[in-house]
Amino acid sequence: MGDEFTLDTGTGSMTYVVDSVITHDKDTLKDSDIWNIVPNRVVLISCYTEDPWGKNVVLTAMPKTA
Repeated sequence: MGDEFTLDTGTGSMTYVVDSVITHDKDTLKDSDIWNIVPNRVVLISCYTEDPWGKNVVLTAMPKTA
């Protein structure tokens, strides 16, 4: 957490700060609060390939403030 990354779009760039990294079982992901609408939040959902039963790694980040 605390890592930064920059997203480049057609209208400019924004720097984000990672505020959480959580691993979910596939059957609990659908009930996670990551689906809540949070303005300007980035949510990245990735498969966790080392687990044959199926897990997802979920990263959330918010825009960096000055």
